[in-house]
Amino acid sequence: MAQIGIGALIDTAWEDYRKHFANNIRITAWLGVFVLLHIIAISFYPIGAEEIDRALSGSEWFGVGLFLINTLIILPIISIWMVNALIARIDADARGKALSMHKLATESWRLFLPQLWVRILVGVAFVVAFAIPFALLWLTSQVLSGTLPFLVSLLFMFVALLLFLIPLVLMVYLAFVFFALVLDKKHGVLALKESMARVKQGVWGVAWRLIVPKLLYFGVLLVVQYVLLMILGMLVSAMASGGDALLAVRLDWILQPTLYVLLTILVYPIVFITDYRIYQSFPTT
Repeated sequence: MAQIGIGALIDTAWEDYRKHFANNIRITAWLGVFVLLHIIAISFYPIGAEEIDRALSGSEWFGVGLFLINTLIILPIISIWMVNALIARIDADARGKALSMHKLATESWRLFLPQLWVRILVGVAFVVAFAIPFALLWLTSQVLSGTLPFLVSLLFMFVALLLFLIPLVLMVYLAFVFFALVLDKKHGVLALKESMARVKQGVWGVAWRLIVPKLLYFGVLLVVQYVLLMILGMLVSAMASGGDALLAVRLDWILQPTLYVLLTILVYPIVFITDYRIYQSFPTT
């Protein structure tokens, strides 16, 4: 793998982010649909312990239903389409290719089910990776602890803890499955194999290049979010100063997720641009 320095990687990603900001935000801004529906849902959502002691009204049931549909269905659909579109947009911009929004949207929807299947496969892989150390810990502490010598039980527990490294390493190996799907048209298990094959060329170098920029990006996001939430918290307290505690809670439920998603809309493009640059630095397999 061509070892692009972390500093150069971040600088290049930032330049691409600034240069193609409008193109990328047009895609991630679709998360605003989730924000709008979330605001509507929480506006009608039953809040407060005393709500449990009475039947919910029709509008409150609407709030509950919309909240669940928006969180469990709408958000995943937008997320899957957005990832496909964002990767394709970043690749087109990097290559200087013209790509209309209509063609981009159509191609992203065409890859919707393939990406959904890849996500399921990745989810299964992580469930298995986590299940192995959890099963060994449970077996050691609940079943074998009374029959094995103390030092042997301790050894088994130490091995189980070491096995928790497997999911962490797997995160690195499977970091590029969506890029393999969108850019190299690798579907299903082939996308997982392609990501693993490329990362295997320099796993530790890839790990640092994946981790360090994200610590920077999301570190800035969290600082900005913290400052804005402090300001919004004071505004909410002022608005609810009349003693309406439920209004304060409702506003908090609206503002916190809304703020995080709006900041995510701004951060996601540079995250994917950075990962795209890493992926493109691999020799093709």
